[in-house]
Amino acid sequence: NTVALTLMDNSEGATLAGTLSRTATGTFTYSGLSINRQGNYFIRASSNLYGTVDSNFFDIRILIPQTVATTLDMLLGPITLATSTSKTSFNRSIIPMGSSFIDGSTTYTWSIVAQNTNSSTNSSIRLRIGTTNIASITVPANTLTPTRYNVSVSNASVTASGNWTLRAENGMPTVFSSKISVRQTNANKTLILIPLTSINETAGFTISNTTMGAPNQQRFVPYNFIRSKFSKIDSAILHISGRKVAGNLCGQLWNKTTNTAITTTETCITNTSETTASATVNVPSLPATGELEFRARCTTGTAVVFKAALILRIVGIEDLVAIQKVAGMSSNISSSSNLVEFRTVSSTGDFGTAFVNQYLRCQGRAAAAGSATLSLRDHALNNTGTTGSTAITASNISFTNQLTFTSVEAGPLATTNGNNLFMNINWTSGTFETSHCLLETEAVY
Repeated sequence: NTVALTLMDNSEGATLAGTLSRTATGTFTYSGLSINRQGNYFIRASSNLYGTVDSNFFDIRILIPQTVATTLDMLLGPITLATSTSKTSFNRSIIPMGSSFIDGSTTYTWSIVAQNTNSSTNSSIRLRIGTTNIASITVPANTLTPTRYNVSVSNASVTASGNWTLRAENGMPTVFSSKISVRQTNANKTLILIPLTSINETAGFTISNTTMGAPNQQRFVPYNFIRSKFSKIDSAILHISGRKVAGNLCGQLWNKTTNTAITTTETCITNTSETTASATVNVPSLPATGELEFRARCTTGTAVVFKAALILRIVGIEDLVAIQKVAGMSSNISSSSNLVEFRTVSSTGDFGTAFVNQYLRCQGRAAAAGSATLSLRDHALNNTGTTGSTAITASNISFTNQLTFTSVEAGPLATTNGNNLFMNINWTSGTFETSHCLLETEAVY
């Protein structure tokens, strides 16, 4: 019996190469086959004694290794060590990460913005995979101004996959933000994190609703999702951290635009201590365009939400968005102020041959008689304070007399690679609120 293979649905004019015909009895095995063009195909096996058999359709994508960068925010609100001699692990900081999510030649940089109000005792902030310390940053005693620190993470310490988390030791530190920056050379896949909460409270946000209704927008942030900006999405995870007080904490990912659930079942946390939970998201269920939204409920009593985020693994990198948080939730603003706690770094030089633009996207509202302007500021290499800061071109966003939370954007921005960036609020009148401000770096290859 002889069986020959033919490439079908071949409008692309591709060539199926290799040994395409074999003679045998029983099972036929083919190896070393290749296709020279991208496309969607199926293979037909034809026998001289029996009928034909068709395979399922499959995609061929020619992957061109790229230089890519992404930033993973571990914290969407600050953490504070309770007493000056304690050691506390903060599970709300957990981010699933590892070499199974990325490839190529990789460098990791861990950065925090922190202060230490203890007048005599230094504080150590440790980055951990599980219970293993992989990097440490010392925040000196009497550091009263939020200061940015960074350190390289050894590739040898990065496992195939694991939970990255934080522990604070000694002193009286407050960590406002913790970011993992990943730069990959010759990469075919990368990891993107989209924050879906904007909680600027050490204690988290307490919920008591018993139905999966519309949440408080100020803490549960709709994200304007455009699928094409992320090229090919290989997998998606809804990642939640929180704890129950009485009843269980349950959450889902929703398409706010159509008011329909994207995840088919609720993901619940049943522990009274800080705990994380993850749910697989059906990739085809993610909309082409629409606002993604995290919604949560408590089965009975109350529960606390610390963080929710959507984690995407991108393969065949053609387009991607690297997201960094530059401001969190601020309520009842009635004066101008600098929001330096969530400062970030412009990384436009870390995307190889891509065409790169950066945009500032914020959500906020103003009272009936209120108005304010948000401005992204550049203070060069200055790690503390705002001395010498300058407004970045096209970065101003204004809210005037808007009673509901509104998403607006500014850009593309003219930022300098490697400089520290932070948000400034120029208050005019009334009461102003922000839910979040994100710096999106959009790369097209």
